[in-house]
Amino acid sequence: MHQTFASNSEYEILTPNGWEDFQGIIFNADANKESTRIIFEDQTEIIATLDHRFFRDRTEVRVADLKIGDYLDCQSGTKIIQDLIPTMLEDTYEIYNATNHVILANDVLSHQCDEFAFVRPTIAREFWTSITPTLSTGGKAIITSTPNSDEDQFALIWKGANRLEDDYGNPTDIGINGFRAFRSYWQEHPDRDETWASQQRAILGEDRFRREMMCEFIINDETLIAPTKLIDLQSTNPIYKTGQVRWFRAPQPDRIYVVSLDPSLGTGGDPAAIEVLEANSTEQIAE
Repeated sequence: MHQTFASNSEYEILTPNGWEDFQGIIFNADANKESTRIIFEDQTEIIATLDHRFFRDRTEVRVADLKIGDYLDCQSGTKIIQDLIPTMLEDTYEIYNATNHVILANDVLSHQCDEFAFVRPTIAREFWTSITPTLSTGGKAIITSTPNSDEDQFALIWKGANRLEDDYGNPTDIGINGFRAFRSYWQEHPDRDETWASQQRAILGEDRFRREMMCEFIINDETLIAPTKLIDLQSTNPIYKTGQVRWFRAPQPDRIYVVSLDPSLGTGGDPAAIEVLEANSTEQIAE
C-alpha cells in the first residue's frame, strides 16, 4: 500500500453542524481492503471498509458488525439496511481532521479517524514499538488525541505521563514514561458556550460528548454497566486493613455474607479478586 496526503484549504465538508473545514485527504493506493456495499431501503448506498465506523443510537458501530435490518443514524433520522454486499476497494480515501470527527456521507453520520487513540490497536502497538528506539536516543514526539478506550496504547501512554513520582515515591516534573500530560477542554474555546455544548450532546450523545469534548477515558464498547456509570464511580477509603484485605465495614455476627471470587489465570497477567457482600443489603463490606 502506498499512502499520500493532500492538504486542503479550499474545500469544506458536510457535517451535522453544516459545512466545515477539514485539513486534507489521505489517499491509500493499492490498499486492497475488504469492504461492504451498504444498500439502504431508500435505495441510497455507501461503500466502506470493514473497520470503518458509522453510528447507531449515537454509538459507533463497525461496518463488519452490521446486519441486514439494522439501522444507522443519519441527519434526517435513521436509515434501514436492506442489503450488505461484500466487495474490495483497491484504493481508499480518508478525510483528515474534520471538526468533531463526524461527517455526513449520503446523509449518514460517519466517523473519520485521524487521532492516535482511534488507530487500530495492533497498528498502534506496532507503530509505538517502531518509534520507541528513536525516542530513547533523544527523539521527541507530540501525541494528540481524544480518548477512545481506557486500555489502548494512547491510554497507557496517558496514564504513564500522569504518574508523577519515581520508584521511591518522590514527586517528578514529568511522567514515568518521559511524557508530560496536557489536557485541553472545550470551555477554553472563546466561541463555545453551554448552548453549543447542548447542541453537541444532542448530536453526539452523552458518552461520545464526554470522550470527544471532555476528554474522559470512557471505553467505547458495550459493557454490562454503562461506561459513564463506571467512570462516575468514586472510591471509598477502607476503615482498616488486614493484610491485602480492605474492610469498609466490620462484619457482624448476626448477618449473612457472600464471598465471590474472580480467579486469576496464574500467569502473572492479572490478579485474583475477592469481594465480600452482605447478603441482605448487597452492600460491599470488604475486598
